[in-house]
Amino acid sequence: MKKIMFITTTDAEYGFRLGGVLQQVASAEDVGRKLQDVCDDPDYGLVVIDEPLLQAIDEDTIQSIERQWDGILLTLPAHEATREEIEAYMASLLRKTIGYHIKLNV
Repeated sequence: MKKIMFITTTDAEYGFRLGGVLQQVASAEDVGRKLQDVCDDPDYGLVVIDEPLLQAIDEDTIQSIERQWDGILLTLPAHEATREEIEAYMASLLRKTIGYHIKLNV
């Protein structure tokens, strides 16, 4: 079974660990390297990353990781995300994961 890794900012350092979840704390400066290291490990199938950290990585790097890695990169939306933004993100994730568009009613 594949592992799940959460990559978060320092303000979420203890929340995930208290729940027994694998987690790495990253800064904007080192998040790209940490994400690449996790995606290079074949034991990981899902990486969940805080949206502000993902924004610190250039788009070319993210696309390169997604092309080379067969896992799923999931974004934890920032707290200020609107309902429409969250629904659009979830729909795009489902479309990418299962290859089909689903209308969400949340």
